Amino acid sequence: MVSRRHERSYVRLPVNLVGILPSGRFEQMGSVLDISKGGLRVETGRSLSPGQMLDVFLRGITTPYASCRVVWTHTRGGALPSEAGLEIQGQPTADSPGQGSDFLAELRGVYHNPLGPS
Repeated sequence: MVSRRHERSYVRLPVNLVGILPSGRFEQMGSVLDISKGGLRVETGRSLSPGQMLDVFLRGITTPYASCRVVWTHTRGGALPSEAGLEIQGQPTADSPGQGSDFLAELRGVYHNPLGPS
């Protein structure tokens, strides 16, 4: 079994991913599938690339939750959504809405499923 640096909480949380491509800025809707203090796994309709930088916005909140680097991707092909592992660069700050350790604690309390996704 792989040892993880941070406890993972399984969630289904709508987000907007914002990044820059050579052709310009893009915004893509997606969902967080799990989250930890160090990163998150997202599902989105857009293929992402390892090394790409993104800002992750919780839907309805105008301040980014975190700036992240894409670490890995899994493209399923066709109309199926893609998954990506994002590493948080720095840590979210507690003084912005919906951010910081209190937010993660709240997510764990509301959404935590130690058995993983159902």
